[in-house]
Amino acid sequence: MSNSRRIRLSLTSAVLALATVTALASTAVAAAPADDAAPVAAMPSAAAPATQDIALSDGSVAHVTPLADGTFQAWVTYRGTRTASLDAAHGTARVGGTTYVLNQANGFVGAIESSGWHSESDTPRPRTDSRRGPAKPQPVGTTRDRALPSGAVAHVTRFSPTRWQAWITLGGARLASLDATHPTAWADGWSYRLDAHNGTVTARA
Repeated sequence: MSNSRRIRLSLTSAVLALATVTALASTAVAAAPADDAAPVAAMPSAAAPATQDIALSDGSVAHVTPLADGTFQAWVTYRGTRTASLDAAHGTARVGGTTYVLNQANGFVGAIESSGWHSESDTPRPRTDSRRGPAKPQPVGTTRDRALPSGAVAHVTRFSPTRWQAWITLGGARLASLDATHPTAWADGWSYRLDAHNGTVTARA
């Protein structure tokens, strides 16, 4: 056999061998186990309900959480210690000289202090104590919302240093109106009274 024929046979054998190796490698890659694939990212879990911290006028903090059924629950702390719990079934709690009220209409927590000061806010209030003296009087021409033990809210307007007017709402619906001529009203099982001297509204069952 001539040398040129031997060379051609050798080259043909080398090409066939290379093709066989390439085919085997391709088969091995195709048969690689599935766990060699890139991992699939896990689905994010549902976000937990956000809790809002509301600073109250007596120095406490209300931690309010919306629930899945559309109601709210809250717990009140003072200097890091839990003092009260509020929910749809227990809307009020009295601690010392302060009554806390959870408004289910908006999740706000009101504080009714022994001094007669009422507050309900979704923004932090400055902390007050005896060293700072009494709270500032309500300016003429302004309206303040005050939570009541009944779960209602008194919207008190000061028209002059000696003239006050208030209207009572529950869940956004108006229940009663109070002024110097009609300082008391009965609604939804509660008696409401406006003090014409200082604009304080009280509620008694």
